[in-house]
Amino acid sequence: MKPPQFFQERGCVRSTSRSTPTVRTGCGWVFDPSRAPFGLRQRRATLYPQFAVGSVAASPLALELVRSLRNAIPRYGVPAICATVIACACLLPRLGEAQAYQGPQPLAAYDFELTNYSRLEPTTAVAHLQRRIERGEVKLARDEQFGYLMSLLKELNVSPASQLLVFSKTSLQRPHISPKHPRAIFFNDAVCVAWIPGAPMIEILSVDPKLGAVFYTLDQAERPATRMQRDNRCLECHVSPRTLDVPGPLIRSFQTSSEGEVDLLSGSPQINHATPLHERWGGWFVTGDYGGLVHRGNKFSPAERIQREPESNATPDLNALGRSGDLSLYPRPSSDIVALMIFEHQIQMQNLLTRLNYESEAALRQSGHVRSLNHLSEAFLNYLMFADEVPIPGRIEGDREFASWFEAQGPRDKQGRSLRQLDLKTRLFKFPCSYMIYSDAFERLPYPMRQHLYHRLWAILTGEDRSAEYQKLPAETKRAIFEILAETKPNLPAYWNL
Repeated sequence: MKPPQFFQERGCVRSTSRSTPTVRTGCGWVFDPSRAPFGLRQRRATLYPQFAVGSVAASPLALELVRSLRNAIPRYGVPAICATVIACACLLPRLGEAQAYQGPQPLAAYDFELTNYSRLEPTTAVAHLQRRIERGEVKLARDEQFGYLMSLLKELNVSPASQLLVFSKTSLQRPHISPKHPRAIFFNDAVCVAWIPGAPMIEILSVDPKLGAVFYTLDQAERPATRMQRDNRCLECHVSPRTLDVPGPLIRSFQTSSEGEVDLLSGSPQINHATPLHERWGGWFVTGDYGGLVHRGNKFSPAERIQREPESNATPDLNALGRSGDLSLYPRPSSDIVALMIFEHQIQMQNLLTRLNYESEAALRQSGHVRSLNHLSEAFLNYLMFADEVPIPGRIEGDREFASWFEAQGPRDKQGRSLRQLDLKTRLFKFPCSYMIYSDAFERLPYPMRQHLYHRLWAILTGEDRSAEYQKLPAETKRAIFEILAETKPNLPAYWNL
């Protein structure tokens, strides 16, 4: 069936452009905004934010969904599958809107901010490093085993102890990923570096305080000039309701086969500190001491069984990582559970910051104030204060080197307390207020929004706000968080003075 006239036929090809956010043209048709009716051009598409940056095509997620449904036909039959497809088609727009974030839809359309994503020069840590390389101040060292990886981690201040291993084929370099050769991810507060043994590229995500996540690739081949190239192909998956409709990092949990193929029907909509533990880490290796904690990690089955057999609730196999492949190929023989929990918290926090910045800029441009964004600022504060955090059922112990490195990154008050101090007995952090409040992304929020957040946070921590979600936090813990921030957070309003 031929689509409306505002789509152009491009053939069943994949875009190879790294400089523009053109996405995969899976079905051969690409949205052409110049042909669309005015109303459609102006409408911010919730499910397909690429409308705002110039083109839309068949989603790769939709293509994978078709494959999953096709594989399910032998079990459920054609009529049942057809009924499911029709139901999904009817409900998809509503589901997409509901998943944007835990709150109403935006009142300030931020098409202008999305358009600037490709126009503006990013101010990321990677962009800064590239400028230093071009000036001859830094040269990345290359070795035969890891290529540029270890030198890159050092220059970006990313610890090898942050290593996470994901074996699901959910990457730009998916043919290179399997349980025998999982993709290693290393991270700090503003950078994620992904590396696969033998793969031709290193993939990098670096956060710009205004633009959100900016994506780069680094060719592993030895060249006279090392260059980290901006690569917008990653936006195929990294602008979606699961990233809050802004360019951002993404973490998923899927039932995954022993070949690394994922069952998209098994995935949780979002993974963060509010996700039940038994739904987390499908397609990931998980190491550490966590007793009988049930989760989806370290488990896979033959591809032909993944669609037919329900997922087991058995405790994951702690030895799966050691048996799956050669760990000597990696900087470390681990995929730390504590690093995973911090990583998934940080991803949602970063996307909330980007969304808050986009909408605040748009609201100020359109109305001169941010009062219409209370729904979003409250969702942000709720997440900042871990109001919906799932309790940890028992003590968790991870890689001590990672824990020491992570805790050392943040400021401490006169009593030696820090928002980065880990608890790992009943919750992730001892003082549940996100360390991302120190990030550049928070510091560069528009001034009216930042002042509003400071006032609301002051009310929460002093007990003036008696909302039920914050009453669960003991008064002494609130007081400790207040004192830590008052001593360590620059540029707080005067009423924060102790």
